[in-house]
Amino acid sequence: LRRQLELQKIKYDLTSTGSSATDFSKHFDATRPNVVIVNSEKSPQLNEVFAKLDQMKKTRPGIAVSLFGYNQWFVYQDYDLDQFFRYNTYIPSTYYYYKGLTRIAQFEQNYKRWFGVDMQNIYIPRFAITGFDHAQFFVRGLWEKGGAFEGTKGESTYNPMQNQLQFIKKSADGGMQNNAFQLVHYNFNNVIETLGY
Repeated sequence: LRRQLELQKIKYDLTSTGSSATDFSKHFDATRPNVVIVNSEKSPQLNEVFAKLDQMKKTRPGIAVSLFGYNQWFVYQDYDLDQFFRYNTYIPSTYYYYKGLTRIAQFEQNYKRWFGVDMQNIYIPRFAITGFDHAQFFVRGLWEKGGAFEGTKGESTYNPMQNQLQFIKKSADGGMQNNAFQLVHYNFNNVIETLGY
């Protein structure tokens, strides 16, 4: 990332949560947005960053800060959601699972009714929802388009719950790969949005 920033002549600065509050704060520009990229996906380091940013915002409340994160941060969403919103957090991902959505809650209830057990919650993405999304996407696409269905964006009317699906052909004999990518944005207005690419 540093090399790419240098090639593009984009200014960046490095700091550490081990720095004093004064030293940490001086690495942030008051005249333009600051994007913080944490050097770890782990919760203790993320919490250190939150503490340093909270401390800085008390003395320099006008500083514009956004966080750019990791997929693993979804696991901490139950605990850090307010902080994600406060720091305008973006997480790049090929999936997004938010149990607070009515549609997800209904699916989890149906899953328990169908299979007699709760959906395993130790993995993100949720494998049951991944399978459901893929099956619905392809079955509906094949039903609507028949053999002409190729899995490209807009070909299926199914709105996925967790995995955005946009396939590209990888070989002439039918191999396909999901090419969807999104940024999950926790914005200042306490709204979660997904920006698809």
